[in-house]
Formats: sequence, C-alpha cells, structure tokens
Amino acid sequence: MKKKIFSLIFLFFMAGCFDPASSGVSDSELLPRAGLTRAAYPNDRAENDSLAENLAEGVLLQVHPGADYQLSFQKDGPHPSPELQLYRVIFNSDSTRYRLRQVRRLKAKEADGRFIYSFTCEESSHTYWAATLADASGNYYTGKVRDFLFEGKGSYSERFNLNLIVTGKYGGTADLLSVTELAAEILSAFRTDLAPGGIRIDTIFVQNAENHPVFGSKYSSEKPWLAGTSSKDFLVTELGGWGAPPEYDALDLVLVHRIDAESVLGNSLLFGGSLGGGRGSTVVIGTHFIQGSEEFALDSKSIAHTALHESAHFFGVRHTSATLSDLENENDFSNNDDGLDDTPFCMLINSFSKKNKLPSDFKIFPRIFSAQALALSCPDENNIMFPYTIDGVESIGFSKEQLQQIRGNLSILKH
Repeated sequence: MKKKIFSLIFLFFMAGCFDPASSGVSDSELLPRAGLTRAAYPNDRAENDSLAENLAEGVLLQVHPGADYQLSFQKDGPHPSPELQLYRVIFNSDSTRYRLRQVRRLKAKEADGRFIYSFTCEESSHTYWAATLADASGNYYTGKVRDFLFEGKGSYSERFNLNLIVTGKYGGTADLLSVTELAAEILSAFRTDLAPGGIRIDTIFVQNAENHPVFGSKYSSEKPWLAGTSSKDFLVTELGGWGAPPEYDALDLVLVHRIDAESVLGNSLLFGGSLGGGRGSTVVIGTHFIQGSEEFALDSKSIAHTALHESAHFFGVRHTSATLSDLENENDFSNNDDGLDDTPFCMLINSFSKKNKLPSDFKIFPRIFSAQALALSCPDENNIMFPYTIDGVESIGFSKEQLQQIRGNLSILKH
C-alpha cells in the first residue's frame, strides 16, 4: 500500500533586527518587540494560540489592497479594551532587518463579549502589517487574549482562471494522457468540486516553461524537472505571474516531473497571497512521486486531486487533521485541526505520524494502527483536505465551510 503525502508549507519570518533610526516612529507608539515570527492569515479558523499569546507584543497580519478586515478576541474580565496599533513592516531583501511605519491606531468596539477592531487596507500590493495592543498607560496589554480571529473580505470576483506551467520534460501520466488532456482533467475537477461554493473556473491556459522570456533557458524540455533538486526552490517561484492578463492573474499551477521528497505529491504555502507573481504565487504538482528508491507515475485523476488540495491550501484551507510535521513546522501545537465545524478530525494523525513518515507497523493506513491490528478509521479520510491520499479511498470533495473559506479569500486576491 503506497501512502502519499500532501505538503503544506508555513511561511515564517526571520526574527530580524529592528532598525529604529529609520522607523519614523515616536515615543508614544508601542512598537512590536524584536522577532516578528508569527503571522495571521485572513479567515483562518484554527485555534492559533501562539498568535493570541503574542498579539499584545507583536504579530504579523497579511493584508491586501482594498480589503476590509476585522480583528477580534474575547474580553478578559475587568481589563478595559486596549488600543490596536498597526504598522507597515518593510523588510530588507533577506528579511534580516526591517523598518516600521505606523498606519493605524484603533479603539475597540464591544459586541457579544468581544473586542472588535475594523480597518481597510490602503496599500498598492499585498504585504504584512504588524499589530500590537496598548493599554491606557501605553504599556503592552496584559489581559488574556482568547478566541483570536482575523477575518477579511474583498470585492474581487468568485471567478478565476488556471495557468498550467509545464516544466522540463513531460513524463506523462499513468493513464497515458497528453498535457492537453491532463489540463482538461484538472479543469473539470476544479469546476466540479468548487461549483457547490459558487466558485467558477473560466479556463485553463497551458504554457511551457522553456518559453519563459527570462528563465526559459533553465527549463529544457529534454530533462525532467525535480522540484527541490533541479532548483532549491520547491515552489519554483520565478515562474509565477507570467505573461499578460488573463494569464498573469490566473492561479499558477507549476507541473514538475516530481517533488524530490519522500512520497510528496504537491507543495503550496498556506494562503499564498498573490495571483500574479511573487513569493507564494505558485502551486507545485508532480506527475510522479518517489517512495524509497522507486519512482511511481500518478494517473490524471490523482494529479487533478493534488492540484485541488494544494490550491485549497493556497486559498487558506488547512488539513482537516494536522500531521505532527504540520504542528512542528508551524510551532503551534494548538492547531490540531482546521477549526471548521463541518469537517471531522482524526486524533490519530498527529499521535502516530512523525514528519509525514508513518511507522512501519502501519499496514493499511489509516485502518490498521498497530501490530495488534486495531480496527480504527479516520472520519475525515475522504475529505479532499485529509493530509494523505490512500489507495481505495475516494474523495467526496470540500465541505461547505471549506468552500466558504476559499471563496472569502478569493475575494481578497486581485484577479
């Protein structure tokens, strides 16, 4: 039984060195403490205890031009509402230093036992703001932050396009489909599984990386492209945002021969944040995967399933059940699941998995978990955002709340 893994990448920032001389801030402003290593993404419903714990002293918020945002958390007994201070964070090229410029100071509204802060982003491109909480004396808020939520809403269309970028030599599929036929299979899968959420896919464009006007010479069609080996960048970021609209504003699906990591089918950042180039603008999928020393070809249905799964990560949807690798990479062990009410959770995943490699006594994952052959099953194994794909288990697509999450974040992204 081959167990294949979907990869979710969490984007973190180096602690960095704050440069006060170039910040332009006054003594009355409550600056984030050095080390902005926590980032909140719009409409994420996971527990995010680490964000709540660090909010007063500084966390990052991913924001997009023209979008409306609401940050909120529960009141803590007698503690009066703190002031939310927002700063534009300007990193240097390698994120080792950053400057700050204050953009907002907000008083809370109180409703249903929560402090609520609302604001609109007036930037020219998507970026990160830092947030702190100041009490009436100008000190960091000392009340407990519970049930932290960061929600966003935009005005962009529920329709978008796909851009399939073929890198290197196309190795075909297990069911022998051409690139054009594979593109049609992917388009059909997106239309079928996203339609219940009112999301429409207009078309899929197909491009060959060897024709890229800048980087084309790197992507010879004579040699298979292995993400992570042919280049160190697993996300093949440089191919994002290629061409003029409508191709430029499409979701870039980079098709590689395989991702050069054990059993991994695809890669994406959690909430990529950009349709149209730049970091996090690409979703990577392979036609093959490697397990041990052997390479296996995927059929077109599996490749389309991977593209959907990784694209949902791009739009902010987490695994239904977090793997131990997810928890360790994010360094927030409160995020066991996606926080959605209509997706079940499998408590066995992060108990028995280790860095996405399963113990040798797994015979048929996830039905047999021990040498004693305990008959246990994960209730979310047929949701498309289950972290593993299992032979013989058919996907039933997305839940209603997962689709709402995708559509909400699509409305934020310029396209």
